[in-house]
Amino acid sequence: MIVAAAGNDGGVMSALGQASQEFDNIMTVGAAEQFDPETSAWKGADRTNYSSYGQGLDITAYGGTTENPQLSLAGEGTSGMAGTSVATAKVTGAVSQVWAANPELSYRQVVEIIRNTATDLGSTGHDAETGAGLLNMTAAVHLA
Repeated sequence: MIVAAAGNDGGVMSALGQASQEFDNIMTVGAAEQFDPETSAWKGADRTNYSSYGQGLDITAYGGTTENPQLSLAGEGTSGMAGTSVATAKVTGAVSQVWAANPELSYRQVVEIIRNTATDLGSTGHDAETGAGLLNMTAAVHLA
């Protein structure tokens, strides 16, 4: 299974991201940010302006912004980063946790669990802007 970043140009997804339309073992990840910190982590979220999107986008996860970077490992320490790569690392971690919770799952079942437990963003249901929605790792692991 491959978890791929959608890209950071705010438009057409990366070639690997687009390949998820042809290969069922690729998940393409966009970046989300919380626009309204006064609400819950899910209600105030949407796709970031820099995150690429389109047909084949599976899910989003928090990817940070230059104003509000996400903590990430860098070299021998940590630093603040932003991008669909950061979001992709979070989805990869969720995939690992889902498989650890139930090693008998196929990769297709893992993909479906990640998608089906996402918190819907934007238009109702799966859409090209936000995929299945915002990653909800706790719900995914619980379902697994």
